[in-house]
Amino acid sequence: MSCSQKKVIIIGLGNIGFSYDKELPKNSYVLTHSRAFHLHPNFNIIGGVDKQLINRNAFHKIYSTNVYTNINEALKDNKPDVVVIATPAETHFQLINEVFKLFSPEFIVCEKPLGHTLNDSKKIISLCKKNNSKIYVNYMRNSSSVVEIISEKIKNKKIIKPYKIIQWYSKGIYNSASHFINLFNDLFGEPKKLKLLSNPKKVLLNDYDCDFIITYSSCEVFFISCDYQNYFYNSFKLLAKNGMLLYEGGGEIIKWFPSLANDLNPNYKIIDTKPIVFDSNFKKIQLDFTNNLYKETTGQKANICSGKEALFTKIIINNILNLQNEK
Repeated sequence: MSCSQKKVIIIGLGNIGFSYDKELPKNSYVLTHSRAFHLHPNFNIIGGVDKQLINRNAFHKIYSTNVYTNINEALKDNKPDVVVIATPAETHFQLINEVFKLFSPEFIVCEKPLGHTLNDSKKIISLCKKNNSKIYVNYMRNSSSVVEIISEKIKNKKIIKPYKIIQWYSKGIYNSASHFINLFNDLFGEPKKLKLLSNPKKVLLNDYDCDFIITYSSCEVFFISCDYQNYFYNSFKLLAKNGMLLYEGGGEIIKWFPSLANDLNPNYKIIDTKPIVFDSNFKKIQLDFTNNLYKETTGQKANICSGKEALFTKIIINNILNLQNEK
């Protein structure tokens, strides 16, 4: 291990922590924290923590590093620079609290949506501040290289406001819609208004579906839920003054359709049928997040969601769900 590498311990060796890409070619897919930190030259995984023996064995076989059943065991002899919390949201506060009882890492990476509840989320931010640890939340779409390109085009007026956006999401406001609320906050700033279109209905143990509108200074975003039991669908269309941006497959397919003069009627413009296709790098999206984490830890300009920004997203969701009581 190079002395310049930051040491990493991953807590939670389930889907996003380890298993999403364990059977996939490592040259083509980087969809987990484990593979992203393993491939990044400036990080070194020194341990993985999971209650399940099958997960620990599989992780050890692939990454040849120490495995532990609990945090106490993992931190007994290790002092990592980065602790990754890749467990269900309801465990985040408890686990981060346990970490700080033993050690204060320089950085914590937490899975979205930060804490299970708004109160848990606030307590996590407070704990990190008290222990002088910086926390980042894995809203990886904000860190993707293609979103950086889109953001620059918006700033440079290559995609011209005002915009109107239709966002489809499935599998809950916390699980899926939160990614896009966080992304639009990053692109357009602080929301000006929230409007509930349909009362929330429970779709998972701790998640809800509802239709709602978020108004920003430059656009309105219509969030429309769809039943994930029929199909999983997270996509949006952004209609701008000079064309349409299509963001499909959760970010795997991204196309820009510029507006053109209409030969048949000069008073109207049409959307070109031949789009400009962006390289989304979606199959390696977790590596984009890890690259931006490294930039952040070394004082470079980075596109990464801070704990404070994730808390703001949590507050917005909380406010949207509370609107049902005002109808």
